[in-house]
Amino acid sequence: MADVLKDFLVSISYKVDANSEKRFETSVRSATLQAELLGRAIAATAEKVFDGVTQISKSFEQVYWQAQRTQATVQGIRSIGYAASQLGSTAENAGASIENFGRQLKWNPGFEGFLKSLGVATRDTKGLRASTAILVEFANKIRSRPKAEQFGLAEAAGIDLATLEAIQSGEFQKRLDEYN
Repeated sequence: MADVLKDFLVSISYKVDANSEKRFETSVRSATLQAELLGRAIAATAEKVFDGVTQISKSFEQVYWQAQRTQATVQGIRSIGYAASQLGSTAENAGASIENFGRQLKWNPGFEGFLKSLGVATRDTKGLRASTAILVEFANKIRSRPKAEQFGLAEAAGIDLATLEAIQSGEFQKRLDEYN
């Protein structure tokens, strides 16, 4: 590039001394290097953004299919995950509990009757309620029972202990409201 510019300047009768030429070439090299570094940084940033968007997309897809499998809403799954994570469990544990509970509700024909025997409403005028709403009601219904019995009932329903305790805490509804 410097040779092209030098030839151009000579062709218009512009005098170029060696010192000025060296400074000019150094400046051009420096600008070229900075442009290359900037280009690499932009490419690396674009790759990170792409990876992040891909990860978020996969997360949305997973929760969508979880909602389909468990007869729940995406909002219900995410809000319970958030609330549980704020109260000593994790969103992953809550998600697994929702998945297990929903599986029981969907595939175990006696599970709905079991829940009804505990006083948990499984249906409304529109049909089966969202499994997340049923799960929360179940956890609250068994709260007054002895701890060992609560643990056994929760285990039978597929709910881990940390998630059960989070739901039964006095702060759970407040955390759900924060998320929603």
